[in-house]
Amino acid sequence: MTWVLIVVVQKSSLSHRPICPHVSEKEADVDAGESTVTFTVKSGRGDAEEFTFQKGTKVGEAAEEVADAYGYDPDDPTFVHPDEGELDRNKPLARYHLDGNTVNLVNEEQGV
Repeated sequence: MTWVLIVVVQKSSLSHRPICPHVSEKEADVDAGESTVTFTVKSGRGDAEEFTFQKGTKVGEAAEEVADAYGYDPDDPTFVHPDEGELDRNKPLARYHLDGNTVNLVNEEQGV
């Protein structure tokens, strides 16, 4: 069974730019466990639901949880951000400014 979950990120008054280049990954990781991030995830079936995760959660772990919540068999799911493209499953959510945005859930092996 092939599945595509689309996550939509709605723009808010806050910027959803990636972490600035002068912010090291180590500094981002320190901030990652300090708070949560809430964003909307869309699927290929038209599901759209808001999810909240700790910022230190890896993209792949969050995508697997969303896929499970939508009833998909998790097989390397990830998120696609309208500005960032496909998010790295091994990076923490804190590396991306997702709060209040919408992303698409996709199966990494299938591409976007």
